[in-house]
Amino acid sequence: MGLGVWWLLEPMHHGPAQAHVMGGAFGLLYALEATKLVMDHMAKEPFEIFWWPLWLLGGLILNSKLHCINPALAAWLAATAAVAKYLQYVLSIIDQICQFLDINCLTIKHKTI
Repeated sequence: MGLGVWWLLEPMHHGPAQAHVMGGAFGLLYALEATKLVMDHMAKEPFEIFWWPLWLLGGLILNSKLHCINPALAAWLAATAAVAKYLQYVLSIIDQICQFLDINCLTIKHKTI
């Protein structure tokens, strides 16, 4: 959480659109961890933290200090990665639940004649 706050408190020398992208990326990364926490609690599984969001936030903070690439581009790349990984995680959870309950949620099975 501290990495995200540090990243969000960086001075903004860009437009408000980048601030929204940065906030959205941080929100998605937080939502991913919160969703995983809830799912692990409901399934009575041990909670194992995803490390890649922390590395992503750390890379964004490092980029804001070293200016390796354009900060706006870095924010958009982080937001895109966060959306892709969140969708991948949610779809895998839906698939696991559907397999366990033997129901179809994301697929349509054709009737056999």
